[in-house]
Amino acid sequence: ILTTQSDYILINETDPFTISLLEAGETKDLPFSVTANEDTPVETEVLFNLNIESGEYIFTDDIETVIGLIPTYIMGESPTVTACIGRFFDTGGEDQSYKDNENLTMTFYPTTEGNALQFIFNRFNCESNYDFLYIYDGENTSSPQFTGSPFSGDNSPGTITSTNTSGAITFKFISDVYLNEAGWVALINCSGLSSFEVTFEVKNHSNQPIVGAEVSLGTFTKQSTNSQGITIFTDVPPQTQIPYSVEISSYNIEQGYLDVTNQNVRQTIVLTPVSDNVIEGQSISLYPNPFNHKLSIKGISSIHRIVVTSIVGQVVANYLNFGSEEITINLEKIPQGLYLVTLHTQTGDYYTRKIIKH
Repeated sequence: ILTTQSDYILINETDPFTISLLEAGETKDLPFSVTANEDTPVETEVLFNLNIESGEYIFTDDIETVIGLIPTYIMGESPTVTACIGRFFDTGGEDQSYKDNENLTMTFYPTTEGNALQFIFNRFNCESNYDFLYIYDGENTSSPQFTGSPFSGDNSPGTITSTNTSGAITFKFISDVYLNEAGWVALINCSGLSSFEVTFEVKNHSNQPIVGAEVSLGTFTKQSTNSQGITIFTDVPPQTQIPYSVEISSYNIEQGYLDVTNQNVRQTIVLTPVSDNVIEGQSISLYPNPFNHKLSIKGISSIHRIVVTSIVGQVVANYLNFGSEEITINLEKIPQGLYLVTLHTQTGDYYTRKIIKH
């Protein structure tokens, strides 16, 4: 069955299609006809929902279409354009070459505030080392250029997405006095936020916020956590494997990588104290580490309590020790991952060690 929430569209087939038994590899066409309201604005995007059910099997899919002609934009025909769909050509359009002695600039803005523009170049060919397309991540030619800009020859820009707060992309094209090539064609669309926030929440093993921890993220300026143990990096462009580190005196440095793709990111960090020598004169070992189901702890005759917590501070196991030198604890039911074991004496000293369950 095909449905839509759009007020502009009428689906003429309201009853579900019934498909007879299909042989392996066989296909079947299901024709749907739809009618658009006469008053529908050109470039209106419509989302259809397709649902197919067969016994216990269910398949769903979203299908996007655009009502009206997809607009065409020619390089330099207007200083600025606001669009979230279309095709972008050099001055020769789809079938002709661009002209000699061109020096043109054109800036695109997304239709919806807060969105990012994306250009997908399906064809690109300019006279190598003589004709150049400069592409800027911003509202003018003072904005930073995309990696690889200027583009010449068959060195295509590929897919580019704005990362600045306006969502704009600016193009500048320069050609010399002779020998023109086919130029380019690019598809235009919009995506969500062009940049995101990354929030770090830094705690200790007792789930208390750590104030003043220094947090580094990629090439951003180092920041410190506030009274809630939080610091926020803003205007982070979409990228993967961004390195981070969190450090403060008396705690071990925590390092890792995170991905920023299509939404804001919150990263909770639990710092472990530099505590190998907190319990004076005590030689303690945990084994095997990593472990599968059971963990043995040796050298703990002075240890009164053993607490196992997740990396975000949730207690998953809590044991009392009554003078035993060695015990084995069963952690079979906890999920795989990284945990903290904190060993407490009756005098308030403690010892913390990371363990990994496979």
